[in-house]
Amino acid sequence: MKPDFLTIAVDFDGTIIGPHQYPEAKTANPFAIECLKVLSRCPRVKLILWSCRDKDSDLTAYNNMINWLDEHDIHFDAINDNLEEHKKLGFKCRKVFANIYIDDLSNESFGSKNKIVDYWCQLWNRIYNDRSLNQWVDEMIRLI
Repeated sequence: MKPDFLTIAVDFDGTIIGPHQYPEAKTANPFAIECLKVLSRCPRVKLILWSCRDKDSDLTAYNNMINWLDEHDIHFDAINDNLEEHKKLGFKCRKVFANIYIDDLSNESFGSKNKIVDYWCQLWNRIYNDRSLNQWVDEMIRLI
């Protein structure tokens, strides 16, 4: 049975914010904030923040990330963890389950600031209004 929602895991460093800002968090990549705000308001999308910044390894960097996200009014359904819906299905491992992973280092097509910026721009162009967002979510769910 296919899920009725789309799960997107998003990296922080180099993906939401520009590169070389660790442990601080200063400047967002263009369109990242806008896309994440639209996606987080959609009831058919669940967002996971998927970052190497965690409480156990570097609390200061983790808090900088959380504070930056709060300042920009960006909300995630889970942070470095699987969604509760997925845990009930047995996804209790350290690796998060998602249908889409957005990470500046996830494949060859990214690997540079311009590529991840292009990705956010293209995603924004696809989802900038509710009708387009719902069409995009429908397309993605059909593919999973």
